[in-house]
Amino acid sequence: MDVARGKSVRMSSQYGTNWPASAAVDGNMSTFCHTNEENQPWVEVDLFQSHRINRIRIVNRGDGQCEERLGGFNVLVDGRIVGSFQKTQLTGRPPAISVGVDMVGQHVRVQLHGRNYLHLTAIEVYGTPVAAAPVVVVQPSYQVQPQPVVHVHHLHRGMPKVVVVQQPAAYVAYPTTGTKVCIHCYQVSAVSVAFCGHCGNRF
Repeated sequence: MDVARGKSVRMSSQYGTNWPASAAVDGNMSTFCHTNEENQPWVEVDLFQSHRINRIRIVNRGDGQCEERLGGFNVLVDGRIVGSFQKTQLTGRPPAISVGVDMVGQHVRVQLHGRNYLHLTAIEVYGTPVAAAPVVVVQPSYQVQPQPVVHVHHLHRGMPKVVVVQQPAAYVAYPTTGTKVCIHCYQVSAVSVAFCGHCGNRF
């Protein structure tokens, strides 16, 4: 299957409005894309994700006009040259050539060696999508340890009067590594009071 069909495509420039870059991936053998005359013009297809590419087919303009403009050119995958050709190597009607590759890539480009117009009927790419590596989300394991809150009000005859929160007002969460990461506050629901044995009624 041609995985370039209907994908995003761009080119170094556009000649007029009737020959857009999208013509290179529309599957129509009667249309073609067309750049301006410039140094090393190019057309590039974005497959949206990495593919295991095994073959690329380049189809020249097939209306019998100006076919010689597709002189020396390179075929690149993600910036790496996988084939370098001359117009005389294209055969058939419309003139086409295939290059066998075995690599993973996302961007396929055709680029002239020198200065000229570049027009192509099709850039066809055959391969299969490469599954993205699964994203593994590791949830940290936490141990919640109660932290009693102790308030010492004052000393009475040398004995402290202490209010101890039995239902902790604060919990401190520790990951299994023992590093303190956060503190969560909760409403106090119970309180016990420690009285002095002799004069607790004065509390």
